[in-house]
Amino acid sequence: MESNPCAECAKTFSSGTNLRQHVRKFHPTKCAELAPFKTSGKVFKFPCDTCSKRFNDKRNLTAHKRKFHDLLPKTEAKSAVCICPLCSRKVAKDQFETHMHYLHDLPLIKENIEFPSYDYFIKWKNGLEQKEEISFVRDSISNEKLERLHLLTRKDLLNIERCFNLNSESCRHANDAISVDALITEMKVSSCVRFYNPQDSLSEQCPGLKNEDFMLIIMNEAQCEILKKFGTDCICIDGTHGMNSYGFEIVTLMVIDEMRQGFPCAFLICNRTDQETISIFYEHIKKYTSSLKPNVFMSDMADSFYNAWLAIMDRPAKRLYCSWHVDHAWRKNLSKVKTKDKQIEVYHLLRTLLEEKDIPTFEIIFNQALKVLMEDSCTQDFGCYFRDNYLKNTHSWAYCFRLHAGLNTNMHLERMHKTIKYIYLKGRNVKRLVMLHKGKITSKVQTLRQRHIASLKLDPDKIIEDQNGWQVSSTTNTEMYSVQENIIGCTSTQHVTPETACISLNAEDGELQIVNKADDDLQKQLLVAQLNTKQIRGEKLTERKQEFNNEMKTLIDSVGCDEELDMFMKFTAPVKPTLNAMRMSKETEVNFQSPSSVQPCEPANKRISQQR
Repeated sequence: MESNPCAECAKTFSSGTNLRQHVRKFHPTKCAELAPFKTSGKVFKFPCDTCSKRFNDKRNLTAHKRKFHDLLPKTEAKSAVCICPLCSRKVAKDQFETHMHYLHDLPLIKENIEFPSYDYFIKWKNGLEQKEEISFVRDSISNEKLERLHLLTRKDLLNIERCFNLNSESCRHANDAISVDALITEMKVSSCVRFYNPQDSLSEQCPGLKNEDFMLIIMNEAQCEILKKFGTDCICIDGTHGMNSYGFEIVTLMVIDEMRQGFPCAFLICNRTDQETISIFYEHIKKYTSSLKPNVFMSDMADSFYNAWLAIMDRPAKRLYCSWHVDHAWRKNLSKVKTKDKQIEVYHLLRTLLEEKDIPTFEIIFNQALKVLMEDSCTQDFGCYFRDNYLKNTHSWAYCFRLHAGLNTNMHLERMHKTIKYIYLKGRNVKRLVMLHKGKITSKVQTLRQRHIASLKLDPDKIIEDQNGWQVSSTTNTEMYSVQENIIGCTSTQHVTPETACISLNAEDGELQIVNKADDDLQKQLLVAQLNTKQIRGEKLTERKQEFNNEMKTLIDSVGCDEELDMFMKFTAPVKPTLNAMRMSKETEVNFQSPSSVQPCEPANKRISQQR
């Protein structure tokens, strides 16, 4: 065993590490002299700025600063990692510039730019993206032919965007109030807007509204029918804010369908959500659905939603608080408990109370818990809060009183509001009240349209009639669908023929059924009129053109200033290029290929047998 003697006290040690520990403890002033570090050819090129020690590795220097000088917290010492786009290596962000310079011979130039707001940054970022698009187009030039496209400029991109209204934040007018008023006027034609009161106007219909109040109630025909059908089961209502710069709240009334999925049936956009405005909201819903008496009414813990419902609609069988809101209120008021350990203990006790499903057991635990909270000086303040707010309404928040109610939280509504706020609005407080998203349809509507088109192209030879109805063969696989005649009425407006009327889906057994309407003469006439719509529209094309021409002429004659004319020209500019594109597509019959129609390239090594 190698001997490591101490030159000061003649003691020997088995290793240099033990010797250095001894010297630091008993001879701290002679560490460098009695127990020097063995360098082993290492180069100590990283000095410490504070104590002049040197290290052979930057990580050792960082650890030294963090341990002895407390100059570099661990969270700041750990650098973020990015992936190099050229070699796909993981490189620390603070070393990325060195990596690009020495490994790829690409020196990077840093530039610090300050922006007064996030919107200015977005404009600057969009400008860079346009430059990249222009560079991509210009790089596609070949030696054969130079076209106008290769001379693309940023002004061309802006003109195209403005001409075709491609901007995702397209608006009808720079003034948001005028833009919203124009949109509401258009929506009133489709019976979607049930009530509208702009600011700086007093409503004769609702005298309770003030001059500064804004109110917009939206509910289309489909939402009205769904509310009539499922409004007797569960009603959920809640509001959200932070979606616009005006401070307007969005209140959503939602029902739960037979699949236990949430379906929004009405929306209220208003600058205040007290009992008076919510009552107006319910009154306009009642006009189209009559009075509703749900089994369950769920909202947050505020009384405005429920008290307004009692004033306008029938009393529900159960009034429930959303469990998430109850838990959130408890967590928020746990600060009334003086110690951290007591806060944890009290919260576990509250969760036990909330989740207890036996009523007698709940009552025993509730009385004991309230007694414990009131007797302890650390929890007495929270006990008073709990007694004043939750003693008389246990039926609204305890699990044992909501068994078989059908829902426990307002998560359907919370998820929808979160989707609007963080996916559509990207988590930003938008400056405009209405944002138009063009050309977007839901996946459900898209699926229904595809099924309807497939049913119109169905081969009659694949339909086999039997004693129970019809057997329809699938167009995509070998499955057979059973179609039966149903005597229950159907309100669907999608019809096949006047003789067989419409096809509907039975929600109970999932089978496709046909509803016979041949005996209803009025319905039959409507079906025939619907089938002959295309023929009538073709025959009356000249009359429709003349009628539209007169409307446009009247509209142009009503223009009274340059601003109105500019607005009219802006929205009619895309018509001409769109018509030209439609005519060209009909002549050339050029369509984009779907991914399924494109044959993928087979890899060269696909047929190589596996090695053993």
